[in-house]
Amino acid sequence: MTDTSLIISNPPHHHPADHETAASYFGMPVVSVRTKTNYPIPEIWFAEADQKRLESTAAHLAESGLNIILTPAERVAAIPAARPVSSFEFTDTALVAHVADKEIPIAYDVPMLAVLCQPVPHQAATASRTLRDVIGSRTSGFLAMQEPAPRVSDAMRDMEHDHSPFLDLYVPQNGVPLRLSVVQTEVDYAGLRTTWRRASDNMLLFVAECQDHFKQARFDRRLVGMRMRKTVTVTGQTATPHNRRSGFSYATTTLVSLLASIGGDLHDMSQPELSSRLVYLTHVERPQS
Repeated sequence: MTDTSLIISNPPHHHPADHETAASYFGMPVVSVRTKTNYPIPEIWFAEADQKRLESTAAHLAESGLNIILTPAERVAAIPAARPVSSFEFTDTALVAHVADKEIPIAYDVPMLAVLCQPVPHQAATASRTLRDVIGSRTSGFLAMQEPAPRVSDAMRDMEHDHSPFLDLYVPQNGVPLRLSVVQTEVDYAGLRTTWRRASDNMLLFVAECQDHFKQARFDRRLVGMRMRKTVTVTGQTATPHNRRSGFSYATTTLVSLLASIGGDLHDMSQPELSSRLVYLTHVERPQS
């Protein structure tokens, strides 16, 4: 475990932001900082053991119009691993999730966080429709199902086998969230009023049903359409980082080393898993101002 703290981006940022001032802290050209701040998914921007210096950096970034949070790095490791839901049922008062050999009821008035993730391969991200396009801000499952289903390319089918879309449910529970994950390709959809042939359609309807029932929940869709990046592994002292990535972006050796130093078996964490945890932290940590 490390005493390092992190500055995590919490997009979207204010417009216009002072990218010139922020660039002096990032140590990169203004155009690169502008590109970085346009990235719609929370990511680690800075990691420091010097708390005062990091607090100063955070204050100046916030003054520049960038939305960020400051948190101990150990908070990333403290978030529990997701518990996969095998099946579910919508009752009159709660969503009953079946996890392993247990039934876990989640009352509809619980102020939980729901993180929706639909990864897409980098090459398919601009050509394929995503859950964000289909669902938008609708809450009616019936209306959602009237939309044409997203086209699924061969690349997306191959990727879905390894990184299936999911809905992470973070339920508040004595300071440490109960984290349940409904994975598109691994859950039985018999609990829906109507089921469809394709898992992607059923997942769409499940999310819409959750929106209808959980009126106090926050639904975060920033991981919908997330472009998957090739992972980087460090063997001894050698690694091959992606030459277009910088700082602690996913698929950089700096991030791999940082996660390894935090502990909790984070060194080989997948991009969707890390992103879901960072999204959660942006909701529970106080934003910098």
